[in-house]
Amino acid sequence: MLAALLGLGLALAACGPAPNPERDRLMALGNDSAAHARYAEAQSAYEQALAADPSWLSAYCALGNLLAQLGQPTKAIERYQQALALDPDDAEVLHNLALLWADQGQYPEALALLEKARDHQPKYPPVLQSLALLYAKESRYPEAETALKQALAADTSLVEARLQLGQICTRQGRYPEAEELLSRATQLDPRAPEAWRYLGLLYLEQGRPQEALAAFQQVLQLAPDHVEGHFNLSTALSVLGREAEARQAMKDFEALSDHAAQIAQLRRTLDSAPEDVHTRLALAHHYLQLGQIEPALRHYHAILAGNPDQLETLIKLGNLYLKKNQKHEADSLFALAVARHPADPRTAQAYFALGYLRLNAGQLDPAKQAFDQALKLQPDYAEVWNNLGNLHILQGDQAAAEQDFRRALQAAPQLAEAHYNLGGLYLRQHKLQQAEDQYRQALAADSTYLRAHFALGSLYEERGQQAEARRAYRAFLDGWKGDPGLAKAAQQRLDALR
Repeated sequence: MLAALLGLGLALAACGPAPNPERDRLMALGNDSAAHARYAEAQSAYEQALAADPSWLSAYCALGNLLAQLGQPTKAIERYQQALALDPDDAEVLHNLALLWADQGQYPEALALLEKARDHQPKYPPVLQSLALLYAKESRYPEAETALKQALAADTSLVEARLQLGQICTRQGRYPEAEELLSRATQLDPRAPEAWRYLGLLYLEQGRPQEALAAFQQVLQLAPDHVEGHFNLSTALSVLGREAEARQAMKDFEALSDHAAQIAQLRRTLDSAPEDVHTRLALAHHYLQLGQIEPALRHYHAILAGNPDQLETLIKLGNLYLKKNQKHEADSLFALAVARHPADPRTAQAYFALGYLRLNAGQLDPAKQAFDQALKLQPDYAEVWNNLGNLHILQGDQAAAEQDFRRALQAAPQLAEAHYNLGGLYLRQHKLQQAEDQYRQALAADSTYLRAHFALGSLYEERGQQAEARRAYRAFLDGWKGDPGLAKAAQQRLDALR
């Protein structure tokens, strides 16, 4: 249930700190650390605040929120209960504790807490929206509708309340009301996948499959790995008689739903063993397969909060930050992995990542040192040899670069990037046939490696093979979703060949 609440945009409510300079400083430090995913520092700051003043409710609440986000519900509940011992009527704490009880299936306890919070703060939208979800779960739709209307009366910009109310109206056949609510939700937040999905479901109910299809396509444009979105898309396509496309969408749904099922099972395992590292690593993996980065981040940080030197987590979290282009955070994690585990063969991945970061920063000597360390631990690390080849090209040593790319392909013959880089080297040397062979091998290894099509277009232009160049540029443009500047260049070259 907590996952459902958070999925609708309902989060743990923040508790307001009391005015006190030192405690405010500690709270600010904790909040800043939590915002930048430095969870261990955040926890330490909140605990220092409690050590300074054991009666400070705000610190108990903040620490409970942090522990809940890190998937440690038992500890979070303890902190919330300590906060309620100080103020039994605090609506924020009552709300956040209720979410944890609901997540554990204790709905009567959760409802009692939420109703108490509403009685003390009747216009507090988080409480009203969470109440509505639990009422709806028990088919108490009139009470759910009342709560949602009260939330919207307090704040007309609430997207989540409109979504919930729109679902109730759809279920009851009140289609004009539902459409007004859901359409308004898409206007308030055009990037909310659930708003478009619920609108699409309404259109299906009304027998408007073409409009439903457009809504579900919008869902998947915003969230390509949205499990239910693929199922709904399959339904709409089937209604429209587009059965081949419907079958493909259903296959995508089934592949993604496997990850969702694994997550559900692993969460149950984690409830009984919240400190289990392998369960958290597996959860992070499945969340990433569904494109859900934030839950994966929380599980990685939860591991490091208890075991700051856990090598696999340091590397995986570093790679995730690298993917998010948060280079400073990635660098720190890889450096810690190297410092703590210098001789472990798996640390080659951290050395490689550090070398990659240095190479992209133009720091060639430190990059080479990191790559050399990686190869000492794993001599056949193909990606390292490939990037070492790029480094030697930057240094003007084409002979060494060719050897490096060859070593990469010896270790991993299907490494498309190494074929592409070797082809680029041959193109610089005007060895056009050898370059073409490498580009074609790159595409044979990975048909989605579209840069090879662009490179082939350039090669064919140099040879004067205009028809082949046009085909290559078209193949590139048909699939390219990356740098728009490169797409523009390909289009300009294609136009010039017409």
